[in-house]
Amino acid sequence: MTSETFTENPFLQNRLQELGIREYSAIQKAVIPHAENKEDIFAIAPAGSGKTYAYLIPILECIPHQNTAKHKPSALILSPTRELCSQIADTSRSLLAGQEGIRTALLTGGADMNTQVRKFSKGADIVVATPARILDHLRRHSFHPDQCSILVLDECDEMLSMGFLEQVQQVIREVSPQQIMLFSATASDQVRSLAESMLKHPFSITIEADPSFQAEPDLYHLILPEEQQTDAIAALLRHQSKALVFCNTRSGCDRLSVQLNHRGIRCGSLHSQMDPAFRRKLLKEFRAGSLPVLIATDVAARGLDLPDLDLVISAGWPDQEEFLVHRISRTARNRKSGKAILLLLPKDQNQILKIPALTGKRSRPYPYRSGERHRPSSSDKRRPIRRNRSHSAGNRR
Repeated sequence: MTSETFTENPFLQNRLQELGIREYSAIQKAVIPHAENKEDIFAIAPAGSGKTYAYLIPILECIPHQNTAKHKPSALILSPTRELCSQIADTSRSLLAGQEGIRTALLTGGADMNTQVRKFSKGADIVVATPARILDHLRRHSFHPDQCSILVLDECDEMLSMGFLEQVQQVIREVSPQQIMLFSATASDQVRSLAESMLKHPFSITIEADPSFQAEPDLYHLILPEEQQTDAIAALLRHQSKALVFCNTRSGCDRLSVQLNHRGIRCGSLHSQMDPAFRRKLLKEFRAGSLPVLIATDVAARGLDLPDLDLVISAGWPDQEEFLVHRISRTARNRKSGKAILLLLPKDQNQILKIPALTGKRSRPYPYRSGERHRPSSSDKRRPIRRNRSHSAGNRR
């Protein structure tokens, strides 16, 4: 086993090669050997640093093959949202492609509980779930934790900020895992308190940034009155093959999506109060490149795999300042260049002074001429994407 080959499993070695993984990131190099030694893990690393492989590889390395019809879970992975859970489950299945005998199950809200229980009747070796839904299964005794030795808390800071602390603590009590791995993008007091209360002599690591995998995006700001901002966004998107635009509210996402579609830019709106199947379809189209622009709340700021973004626009200062870092870090990944633009109203321009403290770098004024308008190209004139109806009157994320 070399410093660059942490797995001795020939199948996993070949599979990683097939997936193009020829170099481990800093978080993977640090965590995998300790995770394989069954140590608890407390890892702080930024978005896009490779945390998912850092815990999946050691899980797949040690998971036992079950020769029974019904598999009992060996590992439980908790993540805060359906999209993140779905992405983790897809990654696990991708690593296991071609290998028989190890199952991955996805247990999240948004699906009929009775149907989900029936589909889960044969069990799984790895279960990826949201906190509330796994508690539903524990109450129904459809999830049996007696052989579940590994618990992963992914995007832990986001889970706690969404109010899942009590659910997470209850899961830990009911599952009683032998090993807990906690991964987070930030080390808030709440995250550290949880780690101190549940981890036993953990291996702790903080990765500020991984320069071998994360480039620095070109960071700009643009100050415009509200009535000019939609035309400005359309002009900025003119020559981009894949772009992500953040809005602070769900209604803002839907409104901007309609306005841009009317200007000939095919785009979709992504937020938490949408039909799960529609959200998955939207993300699939965006990743494939058939949908060039995604308008999203901060549900897309963390964890989701959105590769090869040329441009990120933050339409407004985020409600939670730390999300500015998460927004701009969606671009300039995997050694590729990228541009991030913060679009502000004149009354909010003093927020620019906070950028160096939050991001570690200064932003530059973007060279935009007021009154510049988007001219639809032939590639723009595609069928606008259908709007999905929200299920709630709420407006954040």
